[in-house]
Amino acid sequence: MEHDGKSRRWRMPRVLGAAALAAGLLAVGLPAGAAQASTVPTSPGASTTTQYSLDFVGSAKTLGHTWIVDFNAGNDAVGVLLSTTYKGVSEQHQWMTTAGYGKTAAKELKVTSTGHASFATGKTLSPVLSVTAAFAPTKATKSACTKGSETVYTGKVTGSLTLVTGLKSVKVKLKFSGKAGASLDVDKSCQPKIPPVKTPCAGSGWFVTAANNSSNVLGAQTPGSKTWQDLFAQGPFKTASKWVQRSALVAVNGPAPKVSTASKTVAVSGLASGAITGAGLISYSSGFASPPVTCYIGSKKYKATTTEYFGSVKVSKPFKANTALAGTLTAKTPTQGFYNAVKLVAA
Repeated sequence: MEHDGKSRRWRMPRVLGAAALAAGLLAVGLPAGAAQASTVPTSPGASTTTQYSLDFVGSAKTLGHTWIVDFNAGNDAVGVLLSTTYKGVSEQHQWMTTAGYGKTAAKELKVTSTGHASFATGKTLSPVLSVTAAFAPTKATKSACTKGSETVYTGKVTGSLTLVTGLKSVKVKLKFSGKAGASLDVDKSCQPKIPPVKTPCAGSGWFVTAANNSSNVLGAQTPGSKTWQDLFAQGPFKTASKWVQRSALVAVNGPAPKVSTASKTVAVSGLASGAITGAGLISYSSGFASPPVTCYIGSKKYKATTTEYFGSVKVSKPFKANTALAGTLTAKTPTQGFYNAVKLVAA
């Protein structure tokens, strides 16, 4: 689970690195940034004066793993994220309401002026998700805003959550009896005071995607190292509720791409076996160099030079992700490819 930098509104986790930036450059509907970008789109936000976000976390054991269960309800959407790690693999599955559910979500979450909140789905998201929750604050923290205001309440939650995943007959049922660690964010158009920060360096990366963006596979280099991470994102999938969609994300360390400037190709792949497999060849015509920029890894200063390559993709082995909860996921045949070469020189 992760929250955005402005307030603490919940959304899907991010992947670091230049490969994430590729997602935005390919205009696949994913917000991009210099160092990170969302890998799975979130539901569109409703435009209201005050934004509320109720968040609490539990855990469940199933299929031989312990899963973190992260629930969030806001003015415009409701979501549950299941995540686990095992043998170097990070696996995450998200259930998120559709944009059409926004008006109902706003009615289900009730917040008082003292920071107390209640939420109940009733039967609206049946048979996928049922939640009742009451939040009682124990502490209030004001955020530093140049305009507007924001208060983050931390406290306890009482209630229950039932999620029918529709995968391998797994049903998650949790009860909360005054569990600490819950939070409520009340954001009244806060424009946060952002202190000066040193721009972090990005590593090289690659990205391949299908035409409809339903399957994305990428590789990202850890800045300043030879370590690469592969990531497989797929969705949204339909569920038994017309108001709920499901997405999946898997991440694991993988091999570095093989670049041939002579043939103008980039060979990308997952592992020979394991969580993410598959292979493809990105063919490009020319590269686009960007002016050098200053960045930092920790306290060390670098000059980063970036060259971007766009092109077509030829798959020699279908990209697949082997998951504990959803079984084997096969990516749609990618039609676009991107490689981002970053060179760091100590400054």
